[in-house]
Amino acid sequence: MKKHTSALITLLFLLSWTWSGAEEIEVKVASDRSAVIQMTREKPADPETYGTVNGAVDLKAGKGAIKGDMTINDPAFQGAKAGMFASMTEKTIEAIGFVDAKIQPSPGAPKKLDVKGETKTEGDQSAAKFNLDVVAPADPSIPAGNASAKLSGDANSVKSSGEFKFSGGDIKGEQVPFSFLEFSISEVENKTTIAFKMKYKKDSPIAQNMAGIPTMAGMLPGQLEQQGIKSEAVEFPAPTEEGDMMVSTGTMTLIDLRNAIRPNLQYPAMSLQRELGPDADAKAAMESMLEMKMDKVAFTVNIGATDVNGTFEGNLSNMKKFYEGYLTIVPALQKSQNRDIAREMGEAGPIFAAFMELNTQQGVKALRALMESSMTMEGDLKLEMSPQGEGENAQTSIKADGNLITKNYQDYLAKAKAAGLPVAEKAVGKIDITLENGTDLKGDMYLYTDGDLVSYYKGMLVTAAKDAAAPQEIVDGLNKLEFKSAGMKMNLQDGKVSFEGKSDTSDLSALVKTAGSMIAPQINATLTGASMSVDGAQGQPAKVDARLNFSDFFPGADEAAIKENLNLPSSAKVTMDAPAEATKLVAVEEPALALDGKLAEVQSEGQQLLAASPAEVASGSTGGGGNNWGLIALGGLLIVGVLGFLMFGKKS
Repeated sequence: MKKHTSALITLLFLLSWTWSGAEEIEVKVASDRSAVIQMTREKPADPETYGTVNGAVDLKAGKGAIKGDMTINDPAFQGAKAGMFASMTEKTIEAIGFVDAKIQPSPGAPKKLDVKGETKTEGDQSAAKFNLDVVAPADPSIPAGNASAKLSGDANSVKSSGEFKFSGGDIKGEQVPFSFLEFSISEVENKTTIAFKMKYKKDSPIAQNMAGIPTMAGMLPGQLEQQGIKSEAVEFPAPTEEGDMMVSTGTMTLIDLRNAIRPNLQYPAMSLQRELGPDADAKAAMESMLEMKMDKVAFTVNIGATDVNGTFEGNLSNMKKFYEGYLTIVPALQKSQNRDIAREMGEAGPIFAAFMELNTQQGVKALRALMESSMTMEGDLKLEMSPQGEGENAQTSIKADGNLITKNYQDYLAKAKAAGLPVAEKAVGKIDITLENGTDLKGDMYLYTDGDLVSYYKGMLVTAAKDAAAPQEIVDGLNKLEFKSAGMKMNLQDGKVSFEGKSDTSDLSALVKTAGSMIAPQINATLTGASMSVDGAQGQPAKVDARLNFSDFFPGADEAAIKENLNLPSSAKVTMDAPAEATKLVAVEEPALALDGKLAEVQSEGQQLLAASPAEVASGSTGGGGNNWGLIALGGLLIVGVLGFLMFGKKS
């Protein structure tokens, strides 16, 4: 709803502010009971900010527009250039922006920053890449080195691996009681094997404890048996010498570990069940999450006096069973939290709770669509940190790059659309930011998606209103609401700011009337439109003129009744039988929102990316160049967003 009537909401907010400080209020009522409430005031001269703003809304026509030209006399804006454009239809969203400005230097801020990213979704693939290059003042606590990682898999299984090597900085190997550690957990059928290997000095503080492990290990099978856990191949031999080092190893295999754990879930499940209420079976959900398999989870680490290096590997499978339990527990927790928040929101609470419940359900649907699809992902990441220069010129360089590609995206797309989710068939994102000498900031961004978000959220609002038992007039009004388009453009140069925007929907008057009758039932009138103008030259007071237009304005009420119902001050003037011309709406003059200059240039570059294939984005042949780190494709972004919402929603 906010997206549908943004111009209206912005204007009415300004109007309410004007009314609260109005110096003159005049009400004119025509014989046909059309009316206008006109409010005027003068703002004291502001030598720093001045200019003109004009806006109007016609609720019956569903049109709104705003335009302004302002001057901001602030040294921070001198020499600065920036622009923004956003356009939205029922099916698509396009956003463009750029900045070219000098910023105040900061001792700890980067001297150089270069960020480039692109993402493209179309056809059966979705791809992304990202590159980061930062040069910052030297920080002695930051080590030098590099790291890399790889990821591949699908909704049911994931394989990841990587390695790292760092030295210097705050690495103090002498504080660690061992110099090498290798640890692994692996599962084959119903057997879980745990193994480790550790190297340490003979005089290490852990040497005595490690020497005692073989003795205690002999009692381990019996202790495990008491807990209902069967074991085999329990081997913890005595430490061996390797030069001036000692080496300890150990391995054990647990049989049917999950079956042994299940009875112990009863008490934590009972505690969780009290929080979930009757909406979910906590024990069944926890048992389902337990079914995720760790085919192999392993890491190694070598530690020197001032350096560390190692590897890691993580192969997980049967993740669908984990998500089945996860998607039972988390939405139920969220629903409980929503009820608590709704109670604090008064009359708006039921609609809020219903909307958030629907939002959670849609997140669950998105994850289920992913689980049921054959979409796969593959990507890599590289990180490098290194010192540059010496003495006062010492700096730290940080670089990161990589990529990620998803395949079989169409399968996910089909399943997500069948579930009623607003998934994009075609989408791109592009960002390019640079900072030179710690002060020269330049950047631009482009975003496009055909994810059908407007109609999707409208549908959610309608359903939420029904679920919250909202008045039928509200439900009908939301159902009939048709969003056509909206747009906004802004340009800044040397403290001169120009902006303009417009919105176009179906008739909003009935919906606004119903909402108004709920919020302010004492106002027996139908709001048909509003307008506002601000005009202030440099060094002169700014004149503010605001108007609210009505039809069916307090039928039969006289001047005294109107003043009483509107709670007007005694100085307010009410004119009955005013000429119809005096109560007419201010015409809505829609701006063209034509793009030129840098905004047009950024749009052109974005549309080139829109025409490219995901394969070209992944290979870097669209003009981005260099090394690039893949964050995630837009299809994946939806999934990550849903995961974040479900995971952290309760805390928020």
